[in-house]
Amino acid sequence: MAKKETAIAECLPPVDVEYDLRGKRARKHFEDATKAKRFYAAKDKAGKNPTVVKPEPDAEPKTETVTETLKPVSRDQEPATPAPAGVRPNQGRLYWAGRLLARDGIKPGITAEQVAEIDELLGTSRPIQTRFDLSAAWHVLHGYLEGLAEVAEA
Repeated sequence: MAKKETAIAECLPPVDVEYDLRGKRARKHFEDATKAKRFYAAKDKAGKNPTVVKPEPDAEPKTETVTETLKPVSRDQEPATPAPAGVRPNQGRLYWAGRLLARDGIKPGITAEQVAEIDELLGTSRPIQTRFDLSAAWHVLHGYLEGLAEVAEA
């Protein structure tokens, strides 16, 4: 008798993976164990403290929720604030890095989720360049905020 070969994803039950997200615990549901394994490994590598949790029976799968998502503005639409002389209005990586840091704050540092969100907004996959631009935006904002604090003290 020949053994019936079964894919490992068919043998394992669906799972939820909990992980740290912006100071809270988020949960993501997976029907496919292979995808859960890859997701777990990525979160573990990023230091997000993932744990595998048995899904609650007869409950809707819980997924991560993000309060505000950034959406690209049409190129035909005028910017909210006009650019100063000699500056071309541009919505590139640095612009979105600034918007994202304004939303999330500069305290948590730069995360893999932020890098992925900017790459998704721009429709590209350039994580090294995006992380570099996020870092540059972080330093500009940090210097600006420290400068404001010094002016307020004087």
